[in-house]
Amino acid sequence: MTPTDRTVDLLLFAARLKRLQRTGWVMSNVADPETIAAHSHGVVLITLLLLDMVDEPLDQEKALSMAAIHDLPEAVLGDVPTPATKHMPPGCKAAAETGIMGDLCEGVPAASGWRVLWDEFAARESREALLVN
Repeated sequence: MTPTDRTVDLLLFAARLKRLQRTGWVMSNVADPETIAAHSHGVVLITLLLLDMVDEPLDQEKALSMAAIHDLPEAVLGDVPTPATKHMPPGCKAAAETGIMGDLCEGVPAASGWRVLWDEFAARESREALLVN
């Protein structure tokens, strides 16, 4: 599969987020629940606004990139609600998301650094990751 094919596949998987509703809202019977893509867009905007409010400057590109990609694995896994994770083996969801992120980015030149950013975000290993979380 060519890098172009892999890039198209990544975009098609990411487009699923526009149709997948946030499970917690569905479980709570919220009328017209937001989609994962709508949530992700909100996270990007919140991150953009919060970046100007912190005392010490953060890496804006890094934080916004993390915000933009933080839910990509949900295009495959879906939005697993927190109550469900209590019934899963510890680390199961995180391991699945990590594997999915690697699969989605593999062979996509433009996404070569996304896996590292996503791992940092998921582990909350930087101030940028903490802000986005």
